[in-house]
Amino acid sequence: GVDFNPAAIRLWRREGLDAIYGDATDPEFIMHLPLASVQHAVAAMPEHAAAIATGDPRAMVATGLRSAGYEGQIAAVCHHGDANGVLNAAGVSLILEPLQDAAERATDLILGGEKARRIEVMDPLEQEQIEDADEEIKDRAV
Repeated sequence: GVDFNPAAIRLWRREGLDAIYGDATDPEFIMHLPLASVQHAVAAMPEHAAAIATGDPRAMVATGLRSAGYEGQIAAVCHHGDANGVLNAAGVSLILEPLQDAAERATDLILGGEKARRIEVMDPLEQEQIEDADEEIKDRAV
């Protein structure tokens, strides 16, 4: 994983995941990533994360990955269908539309589809605060 949030990096590393601090929209940064073993890349940052002058950060990630020679699958989260053309042109292979995807899943469930196992998602900063509080409690107990 790549993130510009140091708290998220610490959390991921504590969970045993590989995480690199950096700007995933920077083509120079992308060129130095260990992409050889990566099968799937996901651009999950908000579409408004970059300044208007620099363009859509998800498209920047896809373009940077393709320029670095990455040939695997690239998925991008998109909340507005009007960005799909830009993302496809940048080399995105799969566009995830959370609201549309959720509506389709809800329909499946209503029609009797199997329930998927739930995974609790928590903001990395919130998770870190909880873990820090747990550590303080443990320290006081010892």
